[in-house]
Amino acid sequence: MSKSAKNLIVVLGIITTVFGAYYFFTQDAALPGLNSTGAGGVQLADLQEKAAEVTKRTTALTAVTINTSLFSDEGFNSLRTFAPEPQEFTVGRADPFMPSPELAPNNPNTTAQTTTP
Repeated sequence: MSKSAKNLIVVLGIITTVFGAYYFFTQDAALPGLNSTGAGGVQLADLQEKAAEVTKRTTALTAVTINTSLFSDEGFNSLRTFAPEPQEFTVGRADPFMPSPELAPNNPNTTAQTTTP
């Protein structure tokens, strides 16, 4: 690629970036809800109210303490499960793209429909 073509591509890239940044920042000022007057002010007040509620709940949840001494108690550690151990089983099929035997067209137990092109 020639030097003038590279310079042209760089200049066009810079111009596009500057235009994109200008467009992005000028559209930010025109968004509804960011001013404190009119219908946007109602949205802003609602947003501030919800933010205050979230802050209040977060403060209440961080004040919660959990006593974990139960897990080091000898009575808790002596508990045993009576559930049987899980059985070994195979996961999935050896060839996932092979049609399932239940859906085979010659299986009388299925109602698979075949169409001819």
